[in-house]
Amino acid sequence: MMNRMNTWAVLCAVVLSMVLYACGNNDKPKKSITDTLTSGTISVAFDENYKPVMEQQLKIFDSSFPDAQLQVKYLPQEDCFDLLLRDSVRIIVAARDLNAAEKDYMKRNKINIRSVALARDAVALIVNPASPDADLNREMLANILLNNYSRQYDIVFDNKRSGIVKYMQEQLIPGKEFGSNIYALQTTDSVIKYVAEHKNAIGFVAVGHLYDSGDRTGNGRFRENVRVVALKSDSLNELYEPYQANLFDGYYPLTRTLYFHLRESHRGLGTGLANFLGQERGQAVFRLEHMLPLRVPLVIRDVILK
Repeated sequence: MMNRMNTWAVLCAVVLSMVLYACGNNDKPKKSITDTLTSGTISVAFDENYKPVMEQQLKIFDSSFPDAQLQVKYLPQEDCFDLLLRDSVRIIVAARDLNAAEKDYMKRNKINIRSVALARDAVALIVNPASPDADLNREMLANILLNNYSRQYDIVFDNKRSGIVKYMQEQLIPGKEFGSNIYALQTTDSVIKYVAEHKNAIGFVAVGHLYDSGDRTGNGRFRENVRVVALKSDSLNELYEPYQANLFDGYYPLTRTLYFHLRESHRGLGTGLANFLGQERGQAVFRLEHMLPLRVPLVIRDVILK
């Protein structure tokens, strides 16, 4: 009789444990997977500096995978990272790697994010066509940003949370604050317009916004309402503009690397988009948009004009 009671008690305990475990799991139901490499709906965020090239990427991606629905946000760079770390988007494209604080946050919260370099881009300086400064070096740039230059300039960026703001501060005046002559105008187009209309203005923009959309030569030509400043190379005593060939050779000094950062625990649509950007068709778009693709070889050929 005692053995039967003991056996019954054990069985009751096992059943109770199973019930409690099931109830506990019901409190935190697992997310069902509704997307694949080529279908489904996800949210993504792209650095707004790269809207021209990413719009071209999405035209091809959408036509290739009609069952894939990307809910796209174009935002300042730092806002993209905020959304990624809050798990509000599946993938971002931005012009920096994860920093030490973000990697520490990921480690503490057991978050897995995969990051891959896609392409290299230039930060271009633009001035009004009437400006006397058609070429500059690093020291002159640093003095302009600190408001210590011989001529007074208004410095205009697209947004105070822009990746370009952070990049220029880290590259040219590390550990220092900008001078009082710095202004944020919200968009890249407004930066270009302001510089075109003000002789004493200098703007910093991603070079992809400066190519003339009406150019039919195939070589790439900058728009004429602003002047693109030539910068002295860090390795050579020569001046270079931010053309694709000068990115390839490493002569133009202000370049950034474009990454995708993917937060996805399965091989879903985020992985599909990342694969597309890193493979032949996506890399070809970066090349055609005058960037330097990093996942496939780029060949620059010398052309002899007769």
